[in-house]
Amino acid sequence: MTQYPLHYTIIFFLAALASGCASAGIRQTAAGGRDFNFAEDTFAYVNELDWEYRNDPATGQMVRSQNLTRPEFVHRCFAVSHMARKFFQYAQFDPSSPMADEAFYRKAVAEVVSRSPAEAERLGKVVIPGYANLHSFSREHEKMLKEASGSPLHSYFQLSNWRMVFPFSRDHQQATALKLQAELAMHQPPIVHLIRFDPFPVTMIDHVVVIVAAEQTPTETRFSVYDPNNSNTLVPLTFDHASRTFIFPATNYFNDGPINLYEIYGDELN
Repeated sequence: MTQYPLHYTIIFFLAALASGCASAGIRQTAAGGRDFNFAEDTFAYVNELDWEYRNDPATGQMVRSQNLTRPEFVHRCFAVSHMARKFFQYAQFDPSSPMADEAFYRKAVAEVVSRSPAEAERLGKVVIPGYANLHSFSREHEKMLKEASGSPLHSYFQLSNWRMVFPFSRDHQQATALKLQAELAMHQPPIVHLIRFDPFPVTMIDHVVVIVAAEQTPTETRFSVYDPNNSNTLVPLTFDHASRTFIFPATNYFNDGPINLYEIYGDELN
């Protein structure tokens, strides 16, 4: 889920009007007391792009065209982000134990994805034997994990999509930046929705990522992002203190520039 034609945006808008809203404070449940490790806590595969993007040197704008062969695993940025945090919170990999069969792993993946904070407190983490981390596990069980992600509808019809169609004040963005830092200090990587209309209701970016680290300087806060579209490296996301604006860098699907941002699942660690 990165950039959509107009009819997708209209669907989002209608879903937004039908949805309620809720406020959220800082979550209190710890996620395991460690930092997110990009090399270990990410998937070996990516959320593929339905469109091919290129920068038009004449206009400086990103233009797109439909891929001739449509990838199978597209519009799962929310699903990949959500599952990555689920595994970070609720899975424990045990490379010293022998590998299990596929039926065991399918059951374990289902338990991780469905686990709630209350269940985690009562039952602990789901142990996955034979692998050192999510990255190595997903390299060998890609198909299983992709199936567990569900369909693109999970991204299209998230109840939080209501927020994207309303204005974002600079006060809201500043408060969001501070809240994200507080959650990261508690080892709770936030899932966030990046949005920019150009012009409304056409989206220049409409994407979900996981924020995994933050570094503050006198002039800006430099966040590090796990982008489901990129399995090679962390992506920077900057919050400029003077303008109180988030800035996302150039990627293979977005020209660099200002965006708005809000958190998904800000009220509980799930």
